[in-house]
Amino acid sequence: MKKMKLLFCIVGILGLLCAGTVFAATNEVENASPIDPEAMAIFLKMADFLAKAKSFSVTIESGYDAVQDDGQKIEFGSVRKVLIDRPNRMREAVEQRDGTKAEFIFNGKEIYVFNAKNNVYGTVEKPGSIDAAVEYFTDDLGMRMPLSELYSIELPKFLKENIRVLDYVEEARIDGVDCDHLAARMDDGDLQVWIEQGNKPLLRRIIVTYKNALGQPQYRAQLKDWDFSPKISGSLFNFTPPKGAERIAFAATMQLGASAGGGKGE
Repeated sequence: MKKMKLLFCIVGILGLLCAGTVFAATNEVENASPIDPEAMAIFLKMADFLAKAKSFSVTIESGYDAVQDDGQKIEFGSVRKVLIDRPNRMREAVEQRDGTKAEFIFNGKEIYVFNAKNNVYGTVEKPGSIDAAVEYFTDDLGMRMPLSELYSIELPKFLKENIRVLDYVEEARIDGVDCDHLAARMDDGDLQVWIEQGNKPLLRRIIVTYKNALGQPQYRAQLKDWDFSPKISGSLFNFTPPKGAERIAFAATMQLGASAGGGKGE
């Protein structure tokens, strides 16, 4: 597979920079396809595997940059526990590093969002599939759901339509698992992904760089505890407001969710 040699040659890592190396790397850039077909095959294998799964759960440990007015980057983070039961049930429990907790529940008929810190919740009717609910949640309501594309049955199509440049970087170990490290460029951001080798091509790590945003902030996540036979009961997708919880307009809930940090596709 093609390695990302051109940057290493130009920078001169290992002190081997010479005119001939630079010339060779330049020619490779001019002649190479922007998308490595073998790297794309690995990426699509992961996407197809997730898109065809009837159900799964995963824990996402993430960190993301908040760029300050003076340009300094401050990292915040969260742990998200996601449960997908296709075609029309989903649950996501979120705990920010400051202890703030929130929940997203979709049962095929309604969306519920609960913010424990303020003991408030919002709900809206939205019959249909997980894809339709997530799209409504993120696009129409303006809420945030990092890595929401991973939950879609259209993930392979999304990658084919949005990846502009893709390279194979190297083999690497993430949490003791052998992975393929890929680097991609899209219109709004750059991606690095580490995909497990073998029959279960699971996404193990991702870094998103928002190249068009001020300060080019990053979102980083480790994906753990994948389970494709999770224990599922209908009660997991029911929402009973805690004692004293106040139901508020979804617009207000939206602002609470946005303040927690992390954006769609992050």
